[in-house]
Amino acid sequence: MGTLTLDQVNRLRNGLGKCGALCCIVFLLAVVDGLVVGFREPANLFRLLGGESVAVNGYLKEDVTDLAQLTYKSPSDGIGVTFEAIHSGFWLGGKMWRGLLTVSPEQEKGEYLVAVHPRNDPSPKASTLLLVRVYPDAESMRRDAKSFIQRTLNVSPWLVFTCFFPLALLSFFLVFLLSQRRERLMREIGMADIYYVARGASAWEISFSLGTQHGVEPGSRLNVLDRDGLRVGEAVVIESTTTDSTATVDIQCPVTPRHMVSRLN
Repeated sequence: MGTLTLDQVNRLRNGLGKCGALCCIVFLLAVVDGLVVGFREPANLFRLLGGESVAVNGYLKEDVTDLAQLTYKSPSDGIGVTFEAIHSGFWLGGKMWRGLLTVSPEQEKGEYLVAVHPRNDPSPKASTLLLVRVYPDAESMRRDAKSFIQRTLNVSPWLVFTCFFPLALLSFFLVFLLSQRRERLMREIGMADIYYVARGASAWEISFSLGTQHGVEPGSRLNVLDRDGLRVGEAVVIESTTTDSTATVDIQCPVTPRHMVSRLN
């Protein structure tokens, strides 16, 4: 960005700002879409094709210390659970089991309820229930998805969020860097954005980032420019620091924080 002109910086910053805004809209829509799915489908639902496996877990009673104490009950020989570890819960603490839910390639489509429980306590309160929905093919699974993004693009809304959220952050970070570059370039030619506007009894009071080190001091007169660089009025500086100044503008001048000032030639 070292060789960019002010006009190039302005165009690039505006483009990245629009890109960042678009990324924000996309990832927010993806979040809403994903949350809607969470409300429309049970948390224990697993959507699988024949031959697929998925990681599963569940909470345990405190007296379960070994994987050998766990078992499961499945309505089909083609659906099984392989237990892998007992561990502590990340958010709420307590003991949890972790394993792999597997569907046989020959498994018929349908919904199946698999119950995981300690061998010595098969009661519903001690069980983790896994609702397994098996589909005959990927197209059927896509059409049945509650997520609009999943049905349309065949990707998870959370994957869309994961992709577009960092893109939005990157876009706005680059906009921030370009804004700093723009401010430096404007100062070099005696210009600055107006960042504060207040209406007084007989005049507008404005503030901007030009000070005594830029040749601006009390009594200095500056042009007031609109977004297109056209002169719309004149400002008279009433107070200055090294880097910033405050000035007054005629009350008839339509000045806003979207305007700029420039030193008189």
